[in-house]
Formats: sequence, structure tokens, C-alpha cells
Amino acid sequence: MVSRFFIVVFLALSSITGQVIDLKGVVRDTSGTGMEGVEIVLTGLGLSTTSDSEGAFRILGSTTALDPGLPQDAFRPSYRPGHGFTFHHPMNGYVEFCVLDVMGREKARRSWKLGEGNWLVPIGNLETGVYVGALGMRTGLQVYRFTVLKPETEHSGIPILLGGVTTARSKRAVSSALDSLIASKAGYLIAAMEIQSYVDSTIPITMMPSPAPLNSPRFMNPSDTSVGIPKSLGLIWNSVSGATSYRIQVSADSTFASVLLDSTTVSGNAVVSNLDIGNRYFWRVRAFNATEIGPWSAGWSFTVGPPLAPILFHPPDGALAVFAPHFLHWSSATNVTSHRLQVSEDSTFSSAIIDSIMTTTSETITGLAPGKRYFWRVNSTHTAGTGAWSQVRRFTMSMNTLTRVDVAGRVGQWPSIVIPSDGLPVISYYDYSNGPEGGLKVVKCGNTACSENNTIATPTPAQGMSDRSSIALPEDGLPVISYFDGTDLDLKMVKCGNATCTSGNSIAVLDTAGDVGGGNRIAIGADGLPIISYLDATRGFVKVVKCGNSACTSGNTKTIVDSSGTNWTIHIPILVPSDGMPVMSFHGVALKVVKCGNSSCSSGNTASGLDVDAGEYSSIGISSDGYPVISHFNVPNHKLMVVKCGDAACSSGNTITSVDNGGRFSSLAVPADGLPVISYQDSANQNLKVVKCGNPYCSADNIINTVHASEGVGMGTFMAISSDGLPLIGYYDSLSEDLLVMKCGRPDCVP
Repeated sequence: MVSRFFIVVFLALSSITGQVIDLKGVVRDTSGTGMEGVEIVLTGLGLSTTSDSEGAFRILGSTTALDPGLPQDAFRPSYRPGHGFTFHHPMNGYVEFCVLDVMGREKARRSWKLGEGNWLVPIGNLETGVYVGALGMRTGLQVYRFTVLKPETEHSGIPILLGGVTTARSKRAVSSALDSLIASKAGYLIAAMEIQSYVDSTIPITMMPSPAPLNSPRFMNPSDTSVGIPKSLGLIWNSVSGATSYRIQVSADSTFASVLLDSTTVSGNAVVSNLDIGNRYFWRVRAFNATEIGPWSAGWSFTVGPPLAPILFHPPDGALAVFAPHFLHWSSATNVTSHRLQVSEDSTFSSAIIDSIMTTTSETITGLAPGKRYFWRVNSTHTAGTGAWSQVRRFTMSMNTLTRVDVAGRVGQWPSIVIPSDGLPVISYYDYSNGPEGGLKVVKCGNTACSENNTIATPTPAQGMSDRSSIALPEDGLPVISYFDGTDLDLKMVKCGNATCTSGNSIAVLDTAGDVGGGNRIAIGADGLPIISYLDATRGFVKVVKCGNSACTSGNTKTIVDSSGTNWTIHIPILVPSDGMPVMSFHGVALKVVKCGNSSCSSGNTASGLDVDAGEYSSIGISSDGYPVISHFNVPNHKLMVVKCGDAACSSGNTITSVDNGGRFSSLAVPADGLPVISYQDSANQNLKVVKCGNPYCSADNIINTVHASEGVGMGTFMAISSDGLPLIGYYDSLSEDLLVMKCGRPDCVP
């Protein structure tokens, strides 16, 4: 005989593992056979039973129909906030209904004798929370879960069927089943099941996981006690793990007794509108899902009014040597719709040079006069009005003009500059974008500062050059550029076909004997033909090639001018003084100078060693007395050094001066006043500096300026004197990887 019993088990998940659950008083005998001493032990995900009889368990409420007499979800209930439960009654007979909260407390219970049809169970208002509802009639009982989000207005949707039984065949059995629900004092429904028969065994049971508690959301924007908030704004909070929706309330009082906004959303933000200027508002959020409702967050507040005054970020107040074009930057309050920027020559802003409305928090300004001081301020506007002006800041424009000439990739290393008769500089430089064996590029500037209308060309194949090039200008006005081909390890030269090197270019291979061409520098001899100094890295030799024609395609003469084998110089600057016999400097174990004995350096050369442990990054010029002056870097002492030669070969009467700390990548030029000017990188902080010497020896009255105070600038500087007599400096910004050109506004480049 099969004994039939009805069991509904309610347990908190944290209480089940390894415990013996005494179900006496929960088990109801619906067939009169009796069942005493039953134990059910829940261990992990298994269920074991012990008894005198035989049989098996069957779990109900999943995908299997409960019984032909009571199909799954037979009642099709729904909860109407403020009214009660509506359900379908499939037959005439007795119906009993109860509602339990998540702690197992009875909230409502009703019983009727009803006919077939749709019925409303009046249970009044339920508070926000999760509930279990049970409907029973003579053919069975079904259990549902439903969630009330807002009393009297909203619930989470159709109640969810959790389980049921079909063995209750009488009014008494229905009442007993409901009694069992209440008596269990459950925190969570684990299963609803029917015992058909039982046996001493262990069988799997699918247990509903205990829902993880939901945390309250953390607010992001606006911050607590914010002021200057617009009439309409977005409220933003962090998402909560396990949440599917959020309820947000906005109120004019901290108790939320009455609310201006009470809505639900699936995202972590909501928009509140039509707020009153001057009022303080409070807001809070709670998370929920199908089974859990989290706690309210702590209420934050904000006050509606015009936006706060912006904070000015850049440039700092009192900034000097500000380059044009310049970048102004400031803060923005919440939901600002526009900003007003004013720039003036006076602090009262009686007449503004710039008075602009914009939606961004920055502006690049142009057209300001070099060396002049300016004042600036900003205010902001949103839906609650226009706020106060920011504090007033001031800055002074640099006398120098700074231009990022090429920003297309990793460009600008080791520039070389020549000034043609039209005064518009031509610059060769290295494009490292495609790797170590990068490309050669040339820019023909559109004005003397290279600040506009520049023309950039690639006069050689995209790859092949490595590190260094040097440019010079023959009498025909068509540039010649020497360079080291890092792929072939050869010395080569480009003869440009026009002034911009954009077409008609020709390439000559000048030396292929090993790893040759590094550190090259080019000059124009007294005969108008190129002469190039360079390194033979295979043997550590310094060599010179004198071209036989303007394109170096024939009649060239190659000469080894230093065969000591100790030369590992970075570059070998060469100049042709008025006597027509080239002079060059380079670094071996010391600073060396070679004075050539003829125009091709093929014989009669004189070599002099000048400064031990020095000579890196040397640069050479010709002083007003016709003798060389050389800048270089003393590595052990990290000093910028200057050697003023006592004769044309630097063989005697030399004066060596320590000019400044740092001194890498020096480049020296001698303007018409005969007082050298030198650009270099301060090796300590990687700023670009310039020294204007107070005498031809740079031994006294020097003026030293940091002309670009930004980390990573000044690598591979090259100085030339513009047609107006003012210095022009090309250099590399290693952080932005751009070619920069600075046109000085004064002979000493004072910012």
C-alpha cells in the first residue's frame, strides 16, 4: 500500500547543512495510515530518509505537471496593490488562501466556498517586501513568491510558482497544509513535495539557493551637500552586485515623507527635472531583484542654484614665457551648458581681447603679442543661471615663438637647419615611425619662425636612413642632404630637385666600405661643392668625402683624416672658414680638432687634442677673428664646455671654459655680433636651455635661460641664425615625439 503524505519544507539555507530536521508537526497524514519517527537529513545537495517502509520521494513544482486534477500554475494568480490577489478557480468548492512574509509570519488568511471563475482575495495593503502566497482547494495546493516594490502602487510582476502538492483531498487537508506553512517559521522556501512512499536511501534534491543580501548603492554624482546644481540633472550611483533594478526617491525633506520623484530603473542613473532654484533636495536609492529588496542608501543632498565659479588650472597664476599658441584650461561644475572666457590686457577687463562662449573646458589662444602680460577669467552657465567669475589669473607671453612643426608619428630626431636667401628655413630630420631604419624628412618653412604654411617632404624611400642627416645649401639654392643608410650601412646624399625637396631628387651613394656614414655633417666648400665628414664605425676612423659635382655623382675624393681607431663620435661637425680649408671637431678619448691642409682634406691636415674625457656632442663655429669656437659636453663632470681656439688649427693659445651644468646635444652659432649663442639640453631635468655668451670665449657675462621648461625636450638641438639675426632652434620632444622649432625673439632668447 502506498502511503500518501503532504510535506512543505521551509528552511533558511544557512541552517541546513549537516543538521537533522524534525518534521513532526509539519508532516500531515492525508490517508490515515500514519507516519511517525520520520527523519530527513539535508547534507550538501543530498536528501536521505530512514523509515520502516519502502518507497521514494518525488519533488514537485518544476517542469512536471503536479497532477491531472491540478495542472501546474492552475490558479494563475496576480497581485493588485491596494486590493489583493486575483486568481482563477477551476471548479466549485472550498478555497483557502494565506500570505506569509519572508520571516514566515502570517500576513493574511481567508477561506471561502467559491464557484468556478475569476476571484479577488481582499488582503489590504502589503508593505514593501518579498512574500509567499499559498492557494489551496480540495484537489491540491500551490505556493507562489511575489514582491511588493511600492505599497499601493507597484509589484514586481506575475507571482512566481515555487511548488505545490496534489494529495490534499479535503477541506481539512487544505487547512492542515496551510497550518504547516505557518508552523514552519521559515525564512525561505526550499521545496514542496509529495511523499508517495519512502525507503532508506539518499536521492538528489534541487535546492533553491539562499539569496545573497543586496547592498545599498554608493552614490557618485552629485556629491553630498553639493551646491550650484542645475534645475535638471542626472543622478548617478554605482551598480549593486545581484541587483536587477533600482528604486530612486527625491524629496524636499530628509525624511522622504513626500517625494518629488519615486521611480524604478534598471540602470545606475536617473534624471530629475523642474527643480526650484534655491531649494535643497535629498535623494536615496535601493536595489532589488526578483527575491530581495536591499536597504535604502544614506540620503544625500544637493542645492539648486547657479554653478560655482570654475577653478583655473593652466597656466598657473603669474606664468612667464608662455608660448603662442597657448592652451587655457579650467574646471567645470555639474551639468554646465556653456562657459565664457575673457582675456584682457588689464585686470578690470574693461576691454577684452578675447570674449568667447564655449562648451569645452579649454581653449587654445593665438594672436597675443610676445612679451606682453595678459589677464584671464571664466564663468559658467546652466539651467539654474550664470555663476560668478573665477578668480583672475595673469600670464606673460614668451618673446620666443614655439611651433610643433611635425607631429605625424615619431619624428624630429637630429634636425639640421639651413637658412636660404629667402629667409625661410629648410630642416632635415629623422622619421622613426617605421623603426630604427626610418625615413628622411624635410620641411620647407612657410615663414621665418616655421609657424605656418610649411611644406613637408620625404625625399628618400620610406626607410633606410638611421638617426642622422645634415643639410647644406649650394649656390644653386637646391638643398643637399647627407645621411646614413642604416639598412645598407652606407653614406648617401640627396640632391633636391627643387627648393622644397618635393620632386626631382637624386640619391648618390658615397661610401660603402663597411659600416660608414654615422655622425655625418655636410658643408659647402669654397668651390661651391659639398664636403662631408663622417664616421667609419667598422674601424673607428673619421673620414671626409669631397664631392666632384653638386650632386656628388662623380669625381668624389674620400680621405681618412683620423685613423686612431678610437673615434666613436656621435657626430662630426665640419665648417669651411674664409681660407677655404675645412675644420672639424669630434670625440675620441678627448675632444679633437682637424684642420684640413687643402679644400678636400686630402693632405696637410693638422690634428689637435684639446680636452681629455670631453668632446661629446661637439658643435663648431667660426669666431669673428676667423678661429674656431667649439661647444661640447664634459661627460664625467656633466658640464657644458666651450673651447676658443688660439689659432686656425686650435693647436695653441686655446681657452677652455666651463659654462653651465648639463650641456648635452649642444649646437653653437656665431651671429654678426661675434658673441656665440649655444642651445643645449640640461641633462639633469631635460629642459632646453640657451646661453648667450658675454664675450667670444664665453668666459664672462653669459646670459643663460631655460627657454622650454618641459621634461624630455632639447634632444639633438640644432641652432641657426635667421635672416633677421635672431637664433632659430630645431629640437626633438622625446615625450610627444614631435619636431619642435623655436624662433627667438631676442639675441639672447630670453623668454
